[in-house]
Amino acid sequence: MELLIAAVTLVAAIYAVVPRARQLNWQLRVGFFDWVVVAVASLVVFYLEFNDFCSSRGWVIPRPWPHGITPQNTIYLVLLVAALILAFRLRFKRLSSRKIRNFRELVEQLYWDESYGELFVVLQNNLAELFRIAGSDFALSRLRSRLRRSSGNLTHGELLRLVNAIRGRKISTTKTKRYLPGFFRAIERKVSIQLLRFLPEHDAAQSTAQEVVREILLSPRFMKALVRTRPYLGLDIIRQMSHSHERHGFISLYLSELARDTTTVFYEEIANNQNLLSSHRYVLPESNRLLHFLLSDAKFAHDNAVYKPIGDYALRYLDELARDPPNDPYNRTMDDVPDPGAWESPIYATVRFFDIMVEEALYQKYPWHMWLYYMPLIVKKVARNYRLVDPLATPDADFPIRYSFLLYEIFSALSHWVEELEHVPIDQQNVVLHSTRADHENGNIPKSGILALCECARLVLESDNLTPRLKHYLMDMVFRLYFDLRLKDTLLGYATVLRNAIVRGGTYAPQNDRKYRDALVTAFEGEQSEYYIKYPAPLVAELEAAIH
Repeated sequence: MELLIAAVTLVAAIYAVVPRARQLNWQLRVGFFDWVVVAVASLVVFYLEFNDFCSSRGWVIPRPWPHGITPQNTIYLVLLVAALILAFRLRFKRLSSRKIRNFRELVEQLYWDESYGELFVVLQNNLAELFRIAGSDFALSRLRSRLRRSSGNLTHGELLRLVNAIRGRKISTTKTKRYLPGFFRAIERKVSIQLLRFLPEHDAAQSTAQEVVREILLSPRFMKALVRTRPYLGLDIIRQMSHSHERHGFISLYLSELARDTTTVFYEEIANNQNLLSSHRYVLPESNRLLHFLLSDAKFAHDNAVYKPIGDYALRYLDELARDPPNDPYNRTMDDVPDPGAWESPIYATVRFFDIMVEEALYQKYPWHMWLYYMPLIVKKVARNYRLVDPLATPDADFPIRYSFLLYEIFSALSHWVEELEHVPIDQQNVVLHSTRADHENGNIPKSGILALCECARLVLESDNLTPRLKHYLMDMVFRLYFDLRLKDTLLGYATVLRNAIVRGGTYAPQNDRKYRDALVTAFEGEQSEYYIKYPAPLVAELEAAIH
């Protein structure tokens, strides 16, 4: 008895000192069988402890104990076996459909109590089972679905396959109609209906699990706590959501919140992901878990639209800044070049994110532009917000204010995506040029980059807020890119695309484009003499004629 009391005391002490999240997790895993093991073990211990009393009453099996084995030392063996059984079940038992209601109540309690640390532990330990129940991913559920379909829509062809599977014989559909009369089909349907009655239903458990996913995992409060304290748990949730309808919604909320909070791992990994593997392609080490997860597979990034929440937040952020231009931090001068505060900027982080994503798609031969056309949208709003209101700003400087540097970074990224043509096979799937017109080829990344770059150039040149020096500086990047392409025979087609896009200002020419054309000519003439010095005169004259 003393040993039993000591064992119970030890278990109670261990349970009291373990973290509350683990206690809660144990509560979800302890079931009826575990309590039966405890009850049986306790009864056996009591029996062994009072073996002499039971023997005097004849309540024992009349068999002698083996030499060296007594009822008292057998108690140790019973407790050890019971402890091993319970430990094994607690270690490997998972959340079941019968416990899903208890799981929901526990999760909701932790959520409303704002006990997010414990909530995340409970979720992580039961994540796979939660989504399994939400998707009703059980063998009997799949069998039930098949029987439900066959009970109402059994065709002659399906009957033929069923008979062939059972008899191992080949029978034509025509013969099946002759040999299998209509009543056989009716019998088959009735058999399916009868079988359905014996298979367990998981509809209620599935509905409860789906409620947890929708009401907790897609909650803004949950997301804010997640990205601050357990951001990489979000990646595990996305993995488990591979067959869930809520996956896109979760990814959108998750990435939007990561972009909104400048202290999250999104900004940290963007700052730590500057190393280049070759040319301008970035290294995506597995230690940068978020970026590696999102961008190492371009198809995953495209299918799950990882660009949209990042790009949309940058646009919303610029709209908020536009409400108060004098206090816009990007209308202030920089302390140094490059901007030391850029790594905490949602706009800069967005440009770097797209830079990594587009480069990866290019080198992975993925035939899609990865929505690099967000860059003109950002440039349009930056040009709208641009103000030289800081008394310390120097209008004649290359980068008078922080917005100036951001525009340079966007033009630089767009130019790099085109310059990568020198480092990939010209017959690669996503760089094969089908037309030299300034029209869309969505599967061609460099051409899409050219069109987006020229659209950005038009927005810059038409802006009344930007200084002439900044306009000339940015346009010089575009003109030099043209000459670099024009000097290479293999890239002549792309040079033609760029020339046509420069003339049109992107993919189309506005009805009244005099303002753009005048600004374009002015920007070119500002550096024309230098172009004639650095590049062959016929090439410079060729571009000059096109512009004029």
